[in-house]
Amino acid sequence: MIKEEEIEYPEGSPLSFRIYSVEHYHVHFHSDSLELILCLEGSVFIQNCSETRKLTAGQIYSIDMPDIHHLYSEEPNVIVSFYIRLSPFYSRWPELRHIWFACNPSNLSPVKRKALERIEELVLFTVYRTVSGETQAVTEAEKSALEILQLLIDYFNYYYFNKDAVSHNPDTIRRFNRIISYCQENYRNKITLSDIAENENLNKFYISQLLRNSSFDGFSRVLGYIRCLHAVHLLLTTEDSIEQISGECGFSDLKYFYRQFREWWKCTPNEFRIRHEEYLNEPEIFSDVNEAEVKTLLGNYILSRMMIRWSPSGTIQP
Repeated sequence: MIKEEEIEYPEGSPLSFRIYSVEHYHVHFHSDSLELILCLEGSVFIQNCSETRKLTAGQIYSIDMPDIHHLYSEEPNVIVSFYIRLSPFYSRWPELRHIWFACNPSNLSPVKRKALERIEELVLFTVYRTVSGETQAVTEAEKSALEILQLLIDYFNYYYFNKDAVSHNPDTIRRFNRIISYCQENYRNKITLSDIAENENLNKFYISQLLRNSSFDGFSRVLGYIRCLHAVHLLLTTEDSIEQISGECGFSDLKYFYRQFREWWKCTPNEFRIRHEEYLNEPEIFSDVNEAEVKTLLGNYILSRMMIRWSPSGTIQP
């Protein structure tokens, strides 16, 4: 069974990171941390929830709290895992613990690409200063974390993962986040559109249209995904039977649970459990990169990124 991987943060800081090479990294999750994975050299595969994504040098990917994920690769690489502790920011964004982000390099609009480049800059700035021996004040770390989170909220909310972020009203996004939070907190119970509409003081047909316009394409898919997401945790952290897990996650019908799970994870719950048990039986192969190599590597990487993004005239390339 898998366990939570605890992240060590400098005293008072909401930011932490590690730089390493990986061939086979164990299946794990974080209960209070958002993880940004930046590939500096080579490539790495990330298995995260229902998605497998290959990152190559210069690409960045987000892991939501508490997504179950693991990394593996068939070639040499250098990876940065950058962590943001979320609990200090719940008072600012009450729904933050339930917001899903889709921060990945595929099919980005120019606006999203620019936002993602800024996130990368903030990550690199923090890491480079630290490995260079500078001590980042807690207030500076908080400022960097706030900017990264604001960029993620503004441009990479899963609501418009397959759409253009600038075309959506912020009020709509906040409403979507509240709906997701409501479903996350009540997924074990029967939930209807009428329940959500009453909670939002809106017509249920409006709520239905709002969710149909999201990346989920409808209420039943939203709720099905949330329930399957919780089922994944039980499949990998307990020895409960498939039938028990189905009931614990709010599915009234076992066949419907299988259908929903296969729709998102492309396999049955039992196949998913067996596949991860086999992966866990393989030895871990990864190593931290030493500080001397890290500083040189980061300096060269930052210089190369600047050369790519800036034209000879000194203007940012689109």
